[in-house]
Amino acid sequence: MISETISHYRILQKLGAGGMGEVYFAEDVRLGRKIALKILSADLTKNEDRVRRFEQEARAASGLSHPNILTIFDIGKEDSTHFIAVYVMKDDLDSAMEHSRRLVELDPNFPLAHQISGTVYLKQRRFAEAIAEFQQNVANDRSAYSLSYLGHAYAIAGRRDEALAVLKELEGRYKKRESLAQYVAGVYAGLGDQDQAFAWLEKGFQEKSGLLDFVVMEVSFDPLRSDPRYADLLRRMGLRP
Repeated sequence: MISETISHYRILQKLGAGGMGEVYFAEDVRLGRKIALKILSADLTKNEDRVRRFEQEARAASGLSHPNILTIFDIGKEDSTHFIAVYVMKDDLDSAMEHSRRLVELDPNFPLAHQISGTVYLKQRRFAEAIAEFQQNVANDRSAYSLSYLGHAYAIAGRRDEALAVLKELEGRYKKRESLAQYVAGVYAGLGDQDQAFAWLEKGFQEKSGLLDFVVMEVSFDPLRSDPRYADLLRRMGLRP
């Protein structure tokens, strides 16, 4: 069971799980910024080879540090917990794809690796390849976060029935408190239903979701950015439009 805090990082939500560990959204409480935190699985911490591979992954990723992709800024251990803290990529697509390939080589099931590749393909409008990456992500770990990206990709690729099936699952999970409202909003954004997308984002705002500020970097919300309601939401969250 992961503690609510590791070092100076507060765990917010599980993002996914891979062959060597789990990935969480977390907050750096010292600097007040959101990060992704990868944690080596507890059952692997006594395996020296696995610990070595985990550290190798961190070194490989840190060698690709760039202000516009995932940037390693902390590697550490607290008690028996090994972790890597990273920022999230922005718009350097070529570097991001190279980074993703390196991560897949080190751990084919690392959730963020397929997430990065899928996002790059999505931005390049290479929808079939994006969907394949997101499907792999969901196959590795069927989290609401992973499903949201897959549903969004289905939607903008014109695969409406598949997008609606994902949407139905996410709405069901939301009722059980197993999904955030913004994950549902991302699929509606892909479907072009901006009214529903903003209605669900508003749910997240009213619920004071600690992860809602990720909308500024998530590709799923690109279709909403020109809408005045998007700038209004960011202002109310205390962020710059």
